[in-house]
Amino acid sequence: MAWFFGTGKAFSRLEKMEHDLAMMRDQLGGIQEALDKIATQTDTTMSKSEDIASQVAKLTRLQYKSGQDVLARLDRIEDALLAEQQRESDLAAAKEQAQLLAEQRDHLLGVLLKQLDELDLAAARLGEGEAWRTVLVRWAERILAACSRLGLREINLVGTSFDPALAESVGTVPRPPDRPPLAPYEVAEVVRRGFCDASGQVLRPARVITYAEAEKEYEPGEGRKEI
Repeated sequence: MAWFFGTGKAFSRLEKMEHDLAMMRDQLGGIQEALDKIATQTDTTMSKSEDIASQVAKLTRLQYKSGQDVLARLDRIEDALLAEQQRESDLAAAKEQAQLLAEQRDHLLGVLLKQLDELDLAAARLGEGEAWRTVLVRWAERILAACSRLGLREINLVGTSFDPALAESVGTVPRPPDRPPLAPYEVAEVVRRGFCDASGQVLRPARVITYAEAEKEYEPGEGRKEI
């Protein structure tokens, strides 16, 4: 049997082996404990990783949903902008059409009023009993009806007091002895018709001849004009 000497003690080979085995067991126990700690930390880390992965997945889904919502809102905004652009385009086209119709209406009224003035002038040069005068008067009445449909109303002034807001005076005539005065500065004749719109705004003042005024007092309120 071999003997070992160290640190003042003698060990047999068997005891040395048992001693080494015990030391190895201690070391293995320490290693196992370290491995257990590493395993625990690994499990914790993996659990945290899984939680993080779950949170990332959840955030990814939320981001995707938010992105879809944003895209849907952008689509709605784009549709609204396109609709507004179309509405503005339609409105501009309607305004342009209305402007064109207004210009056409004004041109047509200008033509009708010119024809009416010519008919009135021709009828005034003919005698009361002449057949052509009757025809001209009838044509003038048709033009007046067309003007009325286009929004023009004739200003009736004969027998009313002269009003510079409604008419222009182009002359005076003596009052016939058998015609009593109805109003001061009474309109005797209209040589060119005047017109206003539906609201009463004068669009074309009439041209009139008034009776020459004699020395006479009129009662208050006389000569009021109805357009």
